[in-house]
Amino acid sequence: MPADEVDRASEARRPLLAAGIAILIAMLGTAVVVSYPPWTWGAASDRPLKVHFHYPRGWSVAHFENDLGLVTHTGTLVSNLDHDFRYPDLGPGSATSAWEMTGLPDDTVLVEISRAPRFAMPCRDTDRFPLPLSTAARSSNEPLYGAPRYYWLRGCIEDRPSFGVFVYLFPDAGARDALRAWQIVRSIRPSEP
Repeated sequence: MPADEVDRASEARRPLLAAGIAILIAMLGTAVVVSYPPWTWGAASDRPLKVHFHYPRGWSVAHFENDLGLVTHTGTLVSNLDHDFRYPDLGPGSATSAWEMTGLPDDTVLVEISRAPRFAMPCRDTDRFPLPLSTAARSSNEPLYGAPRYYWLRGCIEDRPSFGVFVYLFPDAGARDALRAWQIVRSIRPSEP
């Protein structure tokens, strides 16, 4: 198939993928109980963020704490791809908390739970958990460094700085992996103090 036909076919699938993801969010938003059987799901925590969550066994979990100059970017990445995620090389004196995703497979799924505490004020209240997926916003900016547009939610736990949850679903991500990503988000809970 010629490259321009492949591009058109890929572009034609994107609205369907977005609609399917919206339906998944709506379905999970109304779900009361999501079970995490220990033989198929593992448990992990992010101590600096003071949260814990479940993830599908076979997915990679990587904690990070990176000094970006004025900001320390800290959190956890959970992905269906075993990959060492890094920041793009912007040259001396420049940094970003965006991940370099150029060249990743089109079925990649990545969930980032993170905080970049730059003037981080403690939250006054604790959000309702699980985080309501109906509040997930879709990024409106053009994707950078090979990343697809993403969904994000904000989480707040009383007397702790807020954190963000970012869900990156590449164009050929399967419905099963997309569902697993949203199940990871729904599993996030505050850790005990």
